[in-house]
Amino acid sequence: MISKISRSKILKVSYFIDLSRKKFFFSLFAVFVCFCYKITYADITHNGYVGNQMDTTRAAPDSSYFIIELLNQVKAKNIIENSFFIRTNKPVYRNPLDLPLFNDFRPVKRRSVLFKKSIEIVPFYTHINHVALHHKGYYLKDYLALDQETVLVALHEVVDILKNINDSLYFDLDKIFGALKYGFVEQRRAGVLFSGASSFGESSISLSVPFYYVERNYQLTAADKKALEEEFGVSTQKEQDRFKKNHLISDKIGIGDLRININLPLSETWKDHLELVFLVTMPIGGAFVKGIAGSAFVGSPTVPVLDANILFDLLVSGKQEEVFQTVSALGLDALDSLSATLLEQSLTNERHFSLGFGFVNKLKIKDFFKHRFLKRWYWNYSLTCEYVIPSKHHRSFISKIDKKVIDSLDLANSQNAANTLQTFTQEALDRFFLRSFRAKIHPGVVVRSYSTFIYNAYKKWHFWIGSDLWFKSAEKVVFLDASAAVQASLDRPKVKNSYGLALSTLVGLSYKQQKEAHTLEMGLTIFSTYCARGVGKEMGIALKLAAYF
Repeated sequence: MISKISRSKILKVSYFIDLSRKKFFFSLFAVFVCFCYKITYADITHNGYVGNQMDTTRAAPDSSYFIIELLNQVKAKNIIENSFFIRTNKPVYRNPLDLPLFNDFRPVKRRSVLFKKSIEIVPFYTHINHVALHHKGYYLKDYLALDQETVLVALHEVVDILKNINDSLYFDLDKIFGALKYGFVEQRRAGVLFSGASSFGESSISLSVPFYYVERNYQLTAADKKALEEEFGVSTQKEQDRFKKNHLISDKIGIGDLRININLPLSETWKDHLELVFLVTMPIGGAFVKGIAGSAFVGSPTVPVLDANILFDLLVSGKQEEVFQTVSALGLDALDSLSATLLEQSLTNERHFSLGFGFVNKLKIKDFFKHRFLKRWYWNYSLTCEYVIPSKHHRSFISKIDKKVIDSLDLANSQNAANTLQTFTQEALDRFFLRSFRAKIHPGVVVRSYSTFIYNAYKKWHFWIGSDLWFKSAEKVVFLDASAAVQASLDRPKVKNSYGLALSTLVGLSYKQQKEAHTLEMGLTIFSTYCARGVGKEMGIALKLAAYF
C-alpha cells in the first residue's frame, strides 16, 4: 500500500509563505495542482472512497478509468473555464524626478542676483504602502480571481472530495482566500538627487539625475498572516528569509533619468517673474546591482509544459516526493511570472525619452495685496506638459479561454484518458502562467502642476506650504513582437492600464547662510499624497544641501 499523504508533508509548502512580510498567492496554484495530483491510485482503492459517481465495484480499476473518474469528480471543465487573472497590466509608475520633493523649475533670477550657478545634493526617501494595481484597485483581489464565486465554487468541490479521501488533505479555502485577497504591494525608494544649474544672460539651464534604490514587495496585514499561520503552520525564519528573497521582493540600485530644463524669458515686461520652460528627459541610467535583498524577475513568452501522464505514473509507483518537487517548482514559477509584472520596475522611465514645455512663475504677494503680514510672502507656480515618446518594453498577458478546447474534453471515454488528462493539465497551466512579450508602448502625456507659498523670514529662514498635481494618461499597447497566431491566443484587453492621478501637499523650511562670494542653503521638505487614482498614495522626505556662487 502506498502510504497516505500526511499533512506535515503538505505543510512543506509553508516554507514559501512569507509570514513576516506577506503570504503567497501561490497557495491557489498549490491547492489546485497538489489536490489534483496528490491523490494516488492507492488512496482510492484502499481507503474505500465512494464518490457521487465513482464506481468502486471493480476490484482493480485500470489507470485510464481512474483518470476519467477523477476528472469527473473534480469537475475539470468547471475549473479551467474560469480565468485566474482579472487583469495583467503593469502598475503605473511615477518617475522620481516628478516628485514634489524636487522643484527643479527654479524661481526666476532677478537681475540683482549676483550668483549665477548652483549645485544641489538632495538625499530622499519615499514610501507607498499600497501600490495601485489598477484604477481604484489596491489589493490582490482586484488583480487575481481570489474573490470570484465561480472559482471558489469549483475549488470547494475539489476540497470536499479530498476531505472524504483523507482529512490530512483538507484546506480551509475560505480562510486562505480571505487572507490572500487583501494582500498588497509595497514600494520604497531611497537615494540622492544630484542637480546643477547655470544662468546665461537672462536664460538658465539645469540638469538633474537621481542615484537611488527601489524595492517592491508583497505584504499582508498582521491578522491575515496569523490566519495563514493557523492554516499552514509556521516555517522557520531561515526558510522565510530564503523564500522572501527568492520570490517576494524585487529590488535594485542605480541611476535614473536625466532631466534637462531650459528657462527662457517670456517677454521684457514679464521677464522678472515669468519664464517659459522646455524640458527633456533622457533615460541614460540603469541598474548597477539587482537582487540585493530580493531578486530580479524576468517573464517568459511560453507556458511550462507538464507531462501529466508521467506525473500520474510517478504517483502510482509511490514516488510522491518527486511529484511534490515538480508541482512546487511549477507553483513558484507561476508566482515569479506574477512578480515580474507587479514587482519589477525599471529605474528609468522604461527607457522612454520625453519632451515637454511649460512655464514657471514667481510673484510677490505684496504687489497685489497691501498688508504688513503679506510683505514677506511669495508665490511660486509651475505648470508643465510632457509627451513621452513610444518605445518597446515587455508586457504580460494571459492566454484566452478557448471554449472549443474545453468542450472537446471527453470525460466519458476512458480510452482517450491520457490525452484528456494532458489537455486538461495544459489548459490549467494556461490559467496560472503569465506570458511576457516585447510590445510597443505609447505612454501618453504627463502633466504636472506645482504651487507653493513661501514666507521669507529675515532673509535667512524660509518656510513654505504648497500643493502638487501629477497626471499621467493611460498607456496603449499597439504592437507585439509575436506571430499573429500567438497574438490571437492572448487576452489583450486585460493588459490595458489606467491613468494615474496624484494630489499631494508639502511643507518645508530652509536656512541660508549668505557670504560675499557664495550662499549655502540647507532645507527639509516633506510631502504626502492625499488623493490618488491609478497610483499609490506616496509620502516622502528630502534634505536639500545647496551652494550658490
